[in-house]
Amino acid sequence: MRKGICLIAVAAALLGLVGSRLLSAVEPEGPPRILDDGFAAYKAGGSHEAIRVWVKGGILEDQPEQLENLEKGLQSLEKVSGAYLTYHVAQVHLLAPTAHIVYVVADHAKGPVFCKFLLYRRPEGWSVVQCAFNTGPEQILPSGLQHH
Repeated sequence: MRKGICLIAVAAALLGLVGSRLLSAVEPEGPPRILDDGFAAYKAGGSHEAIRVWVKGGILEDQPEQLENLEKGLQSLEKVSGAYLTYHVAQVHLLAPTAHIVYVVADHAKGPVFCKFLLYRRPEGWSVVQCAFNTGPEQILPSGLQHH
């Protein structure tokens, strides 16, 4: 009877170890570095520099009209919310190994700006292929994230 209990305890410990290793293998490692790089560029050089970093190598890079709209949108949010300070990742959705949706709260001097980034991993690295910014969380964040 004692041998049986010991075997069950050892088996449970091994299953726990293997299970935790499997779980850690699929846990997100956080948002790709491109977000950090873009927000650092935002702080140092403004919205134009941030957008340039975020879209480099992606489908938006050669879309001047869309880039101009993104920049103007960020600039208008800055007029309302004040200067950019820092950002916090609210949630990361791993759609595939090559596609992530990242929800961000960007702190500004007068209030938050909510952001959504669709990131795509190319062989050369990550780029933002779609993004949206708004001062209203209901316009950007999924409903479940708004009520945490």
